[in-house]
Amino acid sequence: MIRNRSVLDFENDDCEVELEENFPKEIFLRSSLHPVAIDDVTKLTRMDSERNFVIENIYDPKFFHSNSEVKNHFCKSVLIIYEGTGYYTKNDQYFDFSDRHFEKFELDFDNELFRMDFQTCDTNSLYEQIENLKIVLSPNEKYSSVFYPYGGFYFYGCHPKHIEPCICCAQFEQKDLRIKSYTYSSLLNKNIDVMQSNPLNNKIDFIESPHIGLYEKIKNGKVKIKARKQSESIFKSAAVFNLPNTNLITIKFVKDEK
Repeated sequence: MIRNRSVLDFENDDCEVELEENFPKEIFLRSSLHPVAIDDVTKLTRMDSERNFVIENIYDPKFFHSNSEVKNHFCKSVLIIYEGTGYYTKNDQYFDFSDRHFEKFELDFDNELFRMDFQTCDTNSLYEQIENLKIVLSPNEKYSSVFYPYGGFYFYGCHPKHIEPCICCAQFEQKDLRIKSYTYSSLLNKNIDVMQSNPLNNKIDFIESPHIGLYEKIKNGKVKIKARKQSESIFKSAAVFNLPNTNLITIKFVKDEK
């Protein structure tokens, strides 16, 4: 038997084969929610017959109206903190990992995955006295009062869907200050336009649509991480799952195809 031999001659010594990095399809990070308390003292000034009445720290629960919706469940910010473990999908199977490494991949992100800041009242707010403010509203009624940003609504164990901006209005019952506080979505359901401005008062000037809460931001890809092997790819948040009655959540990340 005669075996023929031949030599293959590659003229281009720089010939390279580009291999696909085979990034995981989905990455899940176990995280937790942490509120940042409002610790600033805010002065609310009442103008009445050319006399000024200054009340400090309107976030003090002693000023809350008895039927305030938010009560003491409000904060300045909500942080999402990585808890140190996660899992990823490969060939329709799930694999756990810890820290920021699995297989030959390295994840790049800070322990503070995301911070959602809420607007709060300015340091010095002016309140124009308005008597006989309505407590009960019909669907078509609107407050004639001025609304102020009042931080964000959060309590331990609540679903991320319920984390949203708070709104308040100041009321004086006789000579006592009372703060009525609401979640923004509840005012929308009552058909109250909190975007109205009063030239004698601070208006609520939201940077973005105020009804968008933390849940929507996560679903819309606001939280991002990087995955590296030989190349780098961005993964963006696409869903959030919570463990009931805890502050623990799991965030799903998918590869950004942009």
